[in-house]
Amino acid sequence: MKDHSDFVRKLLRAFPVLVVAGAMSVTAASASAAVAPQVAPNYTVACMLSDASGVRCAGDNDNLALGDGTVGKRYSYADVPGMAGKPVSQLATGERHVCALISGGVQCWGDNQYFQLAQGGVGTTDSADPLAVKDSTGFPITDVTQVATQDYTTCARRSNGSAWCWGQGSNGQLGDGGVTDLSLATQVYRDAVTPLSSVVKVVGGSNASCALLADATVVCWGSDASGALGNGADGNNPYAAPVVGLTGAIDIGLGDDFACALISDGTVKCWGADGSGNQGNGPGTTDNQTATAVPGLAGVSQLAVGYATTCVLRTDASVFCWGYNEDKEVDASGVNVDAPINVPAATGAIQLGQQWDETPCALFRGGGIKCWGYNGSGQVGLPNPPAEYDPTDIPGLDLVTLAYPGTGSALVVPAKPKVNKRKTNYSLTAALATTPGPLVVPAEACTGAATASVRYSYTKIKIVKKNGKKRHKKVKVKKAVTRTGALALSGANCAASFTLSLPVKYLNGKKVTVNATAAGNGSLQPVTVSTSYKLAKVKIKKKKH
Repeated sequence: MKDHSDFVRKLLRAFPVLVVAGAMSVTAASASAAVAPQVAPNYTVACMLSDASGVRCAGDNDNLALGDGTVGKRYSYADVPGMAGKPVSQLATGERHVCALISGGVQCWGDNQYFQLAQGGVGTTDSADPLAVKDSTGFPITDVTQVATQDYTTCARRSNGSAWCWGQGSNGQLGDGGVTDLSLATQVYRDAVTPLSSVVKVVGGSNASCALLADATVVCWGSDASGALGNGADGNNPYAAPVVGLTGAIDIGLGDDFACALISDGTVKCWGADGSGNQGNGPGTTDNQTATAVPGLAGVSQLAVGYATTCVLRTDASVFCWGYNEDKEVDASGVNVDAPINVPAATGAIQLGQQWDETPCALFRGGGIKCWGYNGSGQVGLPNPPAEYDPTDIPGLDLVTLAYPGTGSALVVPAKPKVNKRKTNYSLTAALATTPGPLVVPAEACTGAATASVRYSYTKIKIVKKNGKKRHKKVKVKKAVTRTGALALSGANCAASFTLSLPVKYLNGKKVTVNATAAGNGSLQPVTVSTSYKLAKVKIKKKKH
């Protein structure tokens, strides 16, 4: 492990509910929604993002990573002047540099020893001012959707599903086929001629990178120390290669020479180093070169991979951890743990921090945060560090919004209308449900409204007078019925339902259109879905007089 004494290695991170970057970055909701509060830490620096305070950083500033032009350590958060007023949606920190995702572009500041700031040329001058990352065309990138950092390397997913990396490349972690450092973002390849495509998420570890693909498989490139690439072979690989034995992946995390993936059935598979119990498969320290299931682990909704420790959040809101434990990241024993065990004090969490190194954190309903594990540098934000392991409430993080981006949208599933033949109305129920992905939805995310409406039309005969004579004229009449209801937690989703009535006498056999819209608390993005139905013809029973 690295020496703890010289730097603030990890400061507290706050959490969006959907973690889409690697072990050192997290993402917020879309720019149209409220910013999800987050803190992205690494060995020496941490930066915080919230909709109230913008971007603030703390930690070691010898390489200008705090963005304020000063040098030396700082144990409290302060504003990054160059980020003031900018629509930042994601932060990612390397060992001594920071990157921010801003409206499709990436701006980085701090250490530039290995060209982490991607400015082109041969200069390696550090910068306290955020600089726009350039790609191999020499112009700033404008279509990035997610960014992830490792020690001295950064990778980004672009809107077309490609992956691009820059910075240190000595282990092939840039994925361009070479082993040299690059001062411009360069595309990741599968081989010498085939670009990597269909990327959903990129993550970074110590000296390797991985990507989750749209077909639920994973590819990795860079250092293969201890089998970290999971491709069943020995030796570093400067091209993206599939992880053997891994399908159905919905999330990934990469640590120090090992990685884990969350599978769609709620299980977890890991590969790579096992010297600290990283694989969670019981006694023994045999490394895995292919993905292997963590025994006895099910119902997992979120994965958080650190330097050598992994934690998971389950659908019952319990937290289990395993791996490196010398700083009591798993339990109070201080002995490495080779199988998942419960962390009782974290029960009730709604989100895990994607911790790097040895400080796991958990977010609770209402915005409360607890962290545990190594605290020798005061990285949990307390001037007088508590004992190691004690899960400690962290004050003063300015968490004004608990945003819930889900997968970024909501769906409405209308039921087909049914007719009560004794009455003259169709009865239609429209049900709204969010699409959260493999996550636990906090009740706070369900504060909002959803509206369902039915548009329909019919033709009636209108009597008009023309030249003193009465005439019959067909007139098309358009109508709409609307209902609004509050969102509520239903199982793992936010849901609302509505009942609407339509007059059968006008609608027999006709087509109607159902529109439904959800608008949540700033974290459920407004979405409208339309569905059309052709109504069946119905005999209406006439009343006896």
